[in-house]
Amino acid sequence: NIDGTTLALSSGDLTLDVAGNILLDADGGGVYFKDGGSLIGSVQNSSSDLVITSEVQDKDIIFKGIDGGSSITALTLDMSDGGFATFNKGIQLGGNLVRSSDFALDVSGDISLDADGGQIFLKDGGTQWLELGNGGSGPIIKSSVQDKDIIFQGNDGGSDITALTLDMSAAGAATFNSTIAAGAATFTT
Repeated sequence: NIDGTTLALSSGDLTLDVAGNILLDADGGGVYFKDGGSLIGSVQNSSSDLVITSEVQDKDIIFKGIDGGSSITALTLDMSDGGFATFNKGIQLGGNLVRSSDFALDVSGDISLDADGGQIFLKDGGTQWLELGNGGSGPIIKSSVQDKDIIFQGNDGGSDITALTLDMSAAGAATFNSTIAAGAATFTT
């Protein structure tokens, strides 16, 4: 039944089967999804930006698909946690990631990097300079650039100091800035 501006179906599903495309042209800029009269979500135009909104308080936006015949949740955006994004498996960033400012990671708990038996590489301008990984018998920290030292620095009373330098051009010779304590024995420079 068509009643004014409402198309009403008293029971069952409604199928739109067309030979071409289905076009939704809303001059008001919004398409709204309801269930039993309650607004659930919307797709809106905001200055030509496409805005997808979960309209129910604290309800997530969930992206699902079929992987090898099984239904999977690829991505969940948690609206009760500021839009926290949970990816099912991983994130791949192709090409170069260019930022106009620094990238900050601010968490209230732990940060866990799991390379699944592989290595973690730190790069600068595409050049690998540090490797963190599993050496089989234990963790390894490796300077990847030929003859470049590994330097341990810190802050002593407000001043930056180099506590230890491992000289890679001298087979890892260790230079300590100050005293070395080993058990009850103390060695000074």
